This record gives sequence, C-alpha cells and structure tokens, in this order.
Amino acid sequence: MKKGKRGIFWSLLLVTVIVLGGCGTGGRGDNKGNGDNKGGGQDNPQQTEAKNYVYREEGIVLEGVNASDISQVVFFDGKFIASGTKYGDTSSYSFYAVFDEKGNRISYYESPEDAGETDNGFAVGSNGDIYAVMTKDIMEGSGEDAGYKMEQYLVRRSQEGTEKERISLSERASQEEYFYANRILSDGKGMLLVVGNGVLLQFDEEAEFVKLIKISEDVSEVLLCRDGKVVLTAYGEQGMIVRSIDIATGQITGEYTLKQNTGYSCYAGTSYDLLLATDQEIYGYNLGDTEPKKLMDYVDSDVDAYSLYNLVSAEEENFYASYYGASDSTGHFSKFVKVAPEDVKDKITLTLGGIYIDSDIKSRIVHFNKESDTYRIRMVDYAMYNTNEDYMAGRTKLNQDIIAGNIPDIMVLDNGMPVDSYIAKGLFADLNPYMDGENGIDRSKFLSNVFEAYSVDGKLYQLVPAFSISTMIGKQELTGGKTGWSYEEFEQFIAGMPQGTRAFSNATRDEVLRQFMELSGGEFINWKTGVCSFDSEHFINFLHFLNTLPKDVDFSVYDDPESYSRLVSAYRNDEAFLSMVNMAGFGEFREWREGMFGADITFVGYPSEQGGGSAIVPMQRFAIASQAVDKDAAWQFIKTFLEPDYQRTVYTFPVSLERIDELAKESMQPPYYTDEQGNKVEYTESYWLGEVEVALHPMRKEDVEQVKALLTSVTQTVHVDDSIINMITEEAEAFFAGEKTAEEAAGIIQSRAQLYVNENR
Repeated sequence: MKKGKRGIFWSLLLVTVIVLGGCGTGGRGDNKGNGDNKGGGQDNPQQTEAKNYVYREEGIVLEGVNASDISQVVFFDGKFIASGTKYGDTSSYSFYAVFDEKGNRISYYESPEDAGETDNGFAVGSNGDIYAVMTKDIMEGSGEDAGYKMEQYLVRRSQEGTEKERISLSERASQEEYFYANRILSDGKGMLLVVGNGVLLQFDEEAEFVKLIKISEDVSEVLLCRDGKVVLTAYGEQGMIVRSIDIATGQITGEYTLKQNTGYSCYAGTSYDLLLATDQEIYGYNLGDTEPKKLMDYVDSDVDAYSLYNLVSAEEENFYASYYGASDSTGHFSKFVKVAPEDVKDKITLTLGGIYIDSDIKSRIVHFNKESDTYRIRMVDYAMYNTNEDYMAGRTKLNQDIIAGNIPDIMVLDNGMPVDSYIAKGLFADLNPYMDGENGIDRSKFLSNVFEAYSVDGKLYQLVPAFSISTMIGKQELTGGKTGWSYEEFEQFIAGMPQGTRAFSNATRDEVLRQFMELSGGEFINWKTGVCSFDSEHFINFLHFLNTLPKDVDFSVYDDPESYSRLVSAYRNDEAFLSMVNMAGFGEFREWREGMFGADITFVGYPSEQGGGSAIVPMQRFAIASQAVDKDAAWQFIKTFLEPDYQRTVYTFPVSLERIDELAKESMQPPYYTDEQGNKVEYTESYWLGEVEVALHPMRKEDVEQVKALLTSVTQTVHVDDSIINMITEEAEAFFAGEKTAEEAAGIIQSRAQLYVNENR
C-alpha cells in the first residue's frame, strides 16, 4: 500500500487532528481507549444527542392482512382503514380493510378480480365514506381490432364496500391534453381534491364537481395540512420546494426550500404541518421554518427498516407507519411513541461514521444495540449533509469533525478518503491484537491474503469482509495462460495482434486509462522513494496504445443487427482479445468462458512488474479509531461481519473459506427452482450473443479450482487517485489531438506528478 497523502491540506488537517485528538467523544484514556468516563450519560455528547431521537415501537398485527400488501393507511374515528393491491391469475385488484386500534379486523372488501379495476389512492370523508380514484381498463372492438382504453373514476363507497357513486374523472378533465389522476385528498370538512398531472379537481362529499385548479407540472406530491392548507412539493436545483396555495384563487401563498439532497417522502402532520421521512430519520416541519426538526432516528430507536412509509400522524409527536424489515424481509405496521430523553437507558456509546452507509451495516447496528446491555452504536451517515448545490458537503463535514477531534470510533471507509494519510498519522488501531485475542477469530478459516493486502508493515488497519476482483481476461491459447504480465509483455502482445483486430471489444480511451491507473498505476509512482516515471518508455508506449482506442462508445453498432452481432461475437471470433471485468461470483466465470469467449480463459490481469495484475475491490472497509471510546466494543461489532450469518448473505465473494467452498460446490450443480408442489425443478441458464442463445452448464472442477486459485492468491488492492488520473487525462489530450508528441505529453505529466508526490509524501 502506498504511503502518500492527497495534498498539503491533508497534511495540515491531520497535524491538527493529532493536536486535538481526544477532544471528541468522551473517555479516551489508555491505549485501549478505556478512559474514566466510559459510562456515558450527560458527559458523553454523542449519547446525549442520540437520546433526543428515540421512539418506542409498538407493533400492530393487522388481522387477516399481510402488512407488506398495504399501500395506504388512513386513521379515522379511532379506526385504521388500509388499502392495497393483490394480483390474480389474469389481473390485479384492490382491497380495503378496516381495523380497530389494536389491529382487529372490522370489515373487508375486495374489488372483482376480473373487472379490470384498481384504485390509485383513497381518502375518507367527514361522513366516514371512502372516496377512491379508480382506474379501469376497458376493451374496445374485437378480433384484430381489439384494444384497451383507460378510464378513471371518482368512486364513493361505504366502509363495507358498498358503492354509492361513480363519477367519470376523464370527462371532468377532458380539456387537458393528457390527464391521469394518481391521488385523492380529504380535508375532513367536506372538500375532496383529486390530484392529476398539472391540475387539481375539487369535489364535495356528494361527488359533485366544484372546479378545476391549474398547478405546476413539476409537482411531485400534493398534501392537505392540519389547518386545511394545500401544499405542493417539487424538487429544484437547491433541494425540495414546498409551496402553499389558496384553493379559492389557485394562487401561491408561500414558497420554501429545504436543502436536503437525499430526498423526503412527505405526509400531513398534526403537531407539525408536515412529517418528512428519509431512509434514516423522521423530521417535523412547519411552513416558514428555516429547516425541519429531527424527530426520530431509526438506528437510535432500534428500528431495522429500509425506510418508514404510510406515516399517519397521531397525538403530539407520535405516529403510525409501515416499514419493510431490512433483516427479516417482512412488512410491519407499528405505532411509534416518543421516548423522553431522561427515560433512555444509559449505555457506552460509540459512533460509526462514513459516507452513504448501506442498509446491511445499519441493520447490524440495530441488532448489536438490541443485544448489548452495555454498548450502543450511533450511526452518522455524512451523506445527509449533501445538497443539490454541494454533493461534497458530507465529506467536508466529516473532515471538519476530524479536525475538531470528533473522529468516529468506527469508520466505514471509501475511495474518496485519504486512508493512507489516516494510517500514516496513527488515526487507526491495529486490528491484529483483536483478531488474535480472546474474542478474536480463527485465521485459518479465512482468506489470509485479503488481510495481508490491507496490512501495512505487518499491521492490519482495515477489515474487508467481502470483495470482488478487478482483472483482465483473455483466451488461454492467446495469452499463453499467463496469470500476470509486465508492461513489456503487454506491449509485445499488443504489437502481435493481427491487422484488423483490437485489444478490447468496445472500450473507450478513458475507461482503459482509469482501469489501468487504478490497477497498475503504481508502476509509475514509487511512494516510498518519491520517484515518478511517467516519462518512461513504458508509459509513452501506453499513451500510444490509448491513442488507438475510440474516444467515445460507438452506439451506432447497436442499431445495425449485423454490426451488433459482430461486436458481441468479437471475442469468440478472435477479433478482440482482452476484456476488463469485475468478478463477484463463480457464475460469472462460466458466462465468460462458455458465452463471451467460447473457450478456456485466463486471468491475465493488468500489466504489473510486481506480480499478478488482478486486484481486490472491497465491498466494505472498516477501521477502528486509535482513540475510540472502547476499541474492544468496536471490534465486537465489526467482527460480526466475519460471522457466518453475514458471510452467507453477501452478493460478492466472502472472506470465509467455508462459504467460498459452499459457493464453489453450488456452481458445479445445475440451477433449480422449487415449484408450487415443492418439487425441485432443474433448468438450463443461457448467455445471449445478440439473437444467438448459448447454453451455460455447471462449472467444471478445473474452472472452480482456477477461480479459487485467484481468490487465495490476489494481494493487490485497487488504488483510486483522481488527482493523478485527471493530470494524465488533461495532458494526454494534447497528444491525442495531435498538438504534442507522446514524449512531450509524458514529460509534462511527469513534472506535474512529481510535484504532486513531493507535496503529498
């Protein structure tokens, strides 16, 4: 691993960190991070803040209905009215169910399956009737002239399902060039609003049409707030725009912008004008406020959810909501009750931080927090600070926290972070003592080469529980079965290609440049000695090679059947020889060997003087701060990603040898599915070369051994340094345009790169 940093800024930043280290989360004492203030409480600012966002979940089992099937819920007169869509043999149809507050079913109704009728949304009037927007498919003509047209209606029903009115919406909006109603709202006082594209249709509760109101076409949601205000939401360059309108005049009465990049789902509130849901939090917002107020944090509340939806506001700050469990893949409907901060149990609180933290990590944090009586992990996804104006705001905020000494106890790393600099400055703990300690692991059960790849001077600072491999493949007979080659050997291979052939099927110049620099760019920078060699013969030859590649993808080949057929068969017909691939599973090898190449292949990799040119692409990377509140507890958490229940669920290669063996055996068996009678039915998978179908067979023993040999030997890691890649791209363009020679462009790149390395070592 290179020892360089990304700039003078980082040098100054990290010096500041060393000076300020320990000023963040309390209790940073001995070398295990176990200070005198481990107990948390009011002395721990992370724990104190987290207590403000805790809700208690009270699950509600809705009798006779799967919560996953519910698409909308309304609370009226002490009852829940829920609707959803079911799918029959020939068409879909809607259902309604009415429940008491404990989930006991009061009534149930389904629309006829063969009627071609589905409801887009519903509202409940002040009279208790259900008003729905129905879409109906109507067949016209017969035989070859038969076709369907769509009609939409406003339908009024009793809660038991008895239809009282059916009014054509298509007729009411006939003056609109295109009209599609997708929602209906009730103010609970006699007014109904049908929401369509660019218009609102106002009705009374007798289904009598009142008027049509023009609104902007860019509206994403329309809501009726607690005081009867009509609110329109849309997304602009600076974030979500909230507009209030006067129904009487159709005029905008207020406009507010919420600067949040990840997006909100909006619901009417009672204590607030709006409840706003993201994939991690719930906010309350009153029109005119500068920003929303955070109410609930899913992780702090131990809610294992991708996101909450169907929010129904209850008394004070409480609400009902649906969600889909991230770990149990099951629908839930629950009441969420605000917990007073003083009633939240004190635990030792650690912070996990990163950019765009995925649902797997979030789910395991929730599980860890529920299981531990002593520790609690709080998640901070810095992506929440990003805005449409500044997509780097989250990264800037993370940097500011590091400067202030508030380094997350556990960090989820990515390629945008100067990880080498963090390591060089001692910000990360060596994981080896924890891996080999009392609560450690049996290393013999894991891919030790992956651990070695992320070690520096014998110390392991990053844990990678799953990964894919970036490599280059080609036919064995043409590459000589090489599992690695030097730049000289690569150049000889390119020079030996027959006239009229090409190295890659349809790769562009920029794609090849980036991949080569990420995988073998280290050939031209020695971070230990600080010496660059971009003016070398090999790099100049590489520039010449890049100049033979197309600048842009030739999309015209996809429009011509003959050209497209030749393109997809180029590797089989020896018109192209190398493919840059990312391998995440055994089955991909079979697709490449039997489908793409139609012959035995080898992982020749990218050119490298240091050995194999294949590299590890981590799915996740974890590090523990050297001054973490409790490094033992942090290890207990990240260790769970090495346990079987996680290793068996990853969609890339796991580091567990046992699981790799299981996947290898599965790849050697025919694929199958289980039919309705519980019978195992085998089938054959296919690879398509344009219109030509190629049957794929189970992996051969030698195929599996070839993949496993790569998995157990690869030690290089992908290095992304956009500064270097941008330098090469900028300066090489003059050569590609014929304005400079390759030697001149290489000389400028060498000068700029050497200055960059000198500043960042």
